[in-house]
Amino acid sequence: MSEARPRRPWYEHDGDGNYDFYLEDELYDSDDLRDLRELRGIALARKANNQANAPRLRTASERAIDVLGALDGSSASSQIRLLAVLPSDQYRGRIECSIERVDLGSPSAGEYMALSYMWSDMSAAKESILLNGTTWAVSQNVADCLRRIRHKTDSRRIWIDAICINQVDPAERGHQVGLMRRIYECSTECTVWLGEFDRVQGLDVSNHAMRWDGDIRDERHVDSYVGPDLERRAVEELVEAPDGGNKNTWETTKEKNLAGAFCLLAWASQNLHLPDIPLFQDAACLASSTPECLQAMSWILSRPYWTRAWIVQEVAVARHVVVQAGRLIAPFSLITKAVANLGRHLNGCCQRWMMLLPESFVDTIPTLELAAFYILPLGQIRHKWHEKSDISGSSPLTLTRLVASTYSRGATDPRDKIYSLLGLVQSWEGQNPLEADYLASPYDVAIRFVVNGTHLVLKGYRLGQLQVVTRPFELFPFPDIAPLAVLGWDTYPPSDETWELAYWRTMYLDVVTDGQTNRLRRFSNEDTARIVADCTKLRSGTSSSHEEVSSEDGEHAHLPRWCFDGDVVSELEHKTIFRTSRGYLGLALSDVAPTDEVFLPIGSPMPLVVRPGPRGGQEVDGFGTVKCHTLVGWCYVHGVMDGELIKAYGEMGHETGPLFLK
Repeated sequence: MSEARPRRPWYEHDGDGNYDFYLEDELYDSDDLRDLRELRGIALARKANNQANAPRLRTASERAIDVLGALDGSSASSQIRLLAVLPSDQYRGRIECSIERVDLGSPSAGEYMALSYMWSDMSAAKESILLNGTTWAVSQNVADCLRRIRHKTDSRRIWIDAICINQVDPAERGHQVGLMRRIYECSTECTVWLGEFDRVQGLDVSNHAMRWDGDIRDERHVDSYVGPDLERRAVEELVEAPDGGNKNTWETTKEKNLAGAFCLLAWASQNLHLPDIPLFQDAACLASSTPECLQAMSWILSRPYWTRAWIVQEVAVARHVVVQAGRLIAPFSLITKAVANLGRHLNGCCQRWMMLLPESFVDTIPTLELAAFYILPLGQIRHKWHEKSDISGSSPLTLTRLVASTYSRGATDPRDKIYSLLGLVQSWEGQNPLEADYLASPYDVAIRFVVNGTHLVLKGYRLGQLQVVTRPFELFPFPDIAPLAVLGWDTYPPSDETWELAYWRTMYLDVVTDGQTNRLRRFSNEDTARIVADCTKLRSGTSSSHEEVSSEDGEHAHLPRWCFDGDVVSELEHKTIFRTSRGYLGLALSDVAPTDEVFLPIGSPMPLVVRPGPRGGQEVDGFGTVKCHTLVGWCYVHGVMDGELIKAYGEMGHETGPLFLK
């Protein structure tokens, strides 16, 4: 390692009172000790001059505009970019594209296909394409998709956000997000790209698509896969071209299995019973082809794509949606019908027969359940969007309902969990519509979602007004220990469990300390049985060694405190048990009143007790005169603490208005 060069002093002194000053390697002789401030001024002036004359580094957004061209970003503009994928007869050939700017809805827009796909990490594998003659980096997933949709002889016009939007310009991103709904509505087809099931480098791959139609025309694909001789054709690697031309081989064995998975989904979409599906009828197939086909079907239904937030709007508003994996294509409706029918048969008529299937089929059941959670709501929202004018009395889609039904979906940018839904909102409930603004922080976006002016506007679920309010130790008279029949119940309605279990789980906030592990665990039926047995002994007089709590009137004793752990007793001293008008049992602070209400905000881990304000209401911007509330505190409500309401409301079957907190 070389020795560091010593720094030269900024002046030299000859010992006779003469100084030589160095400034940027130039020597200044100063017999009269020139003013040091003047020398500093010279240095600063030279530095500023050098910076002014240096070439300015151009921003990433400016470099992107050189290739993409600038868009009209005015609020009234509907200008977008479309990508033309140039033809090639070589599947592995370099991808060449051109970009054009068009106005949505104008003749210049013409026909185009909109892509819906999952973003990939650009720090991972990526590929370069030629865009307007310039090298442009895209993710491997995007490159695979462009190759699959590329024609041999004709250009294809598509819209893909990764290229058609200048992603490094926040202002343009926000403006284009506002046009996203129209972009997918105006497209001739939306292609859901799931990716390559088997990426084999260097293989001479065909780029002609194999398309399912979701109707009788699919028999040509089914017959080419299984044919009349099921055992023989299941192991063949031949498929008839969709245009009826010459037969060609499968690209890989995995693609053959993927075609078998599409056959399975096509049969399921026809509502066939499991024993009637051909691949489940032949012993040879059950032993060989069927497990691989089931594995491929699980791959289709478990793609991370289905869990993303942006796809909700893209799939919902498009006129026609297809799902593509490799070169295999099927209607989105085929997928949703298959998932719904498989779930219905597995949980009903075919449940007992399922035990005769191979273990590989049983392994797919969790995947089917996950697919039902993510894919079926997409179909429901799509149906509601396209049939909105035909649904008599149907409530419009609000941002509250959309957030509730998509709460578990992910987004690379957390702001997109809100922005991705804006185009689907049919009613803003009197509020000013939100606009996508990528200059705003995620916190600001969340605040804009819930706050209106000086009031906090909460979206969520009303659990009813408090009707029965009493101290925990005074609810049930002893020795009768009247059940919840005192409240008019035989069982606890929200969870349909016994009154004893609902009551004791509420008193313990549904957790107890395990005697063996000394860790918290959920309250169990065994805990209830133990407490009820102890109460029975006390009532019969066989046990009297524990303290009892007398009633105020002295006529009979009340619930014994020894039924609770010591810590629980001290906590309950300041709590109040309540029942709401909608039948929920809960525990709150002691200062609640019978006029209070219980409200569960979306995203909150705990319900709130709120108190109505004075009659007549208050003026809230965008809403007029509304009824306002004040916050009393948190509470425990049995039967809603594990997201039960979110799951139910996520099915788009319920609606509540906003709650205004002053």
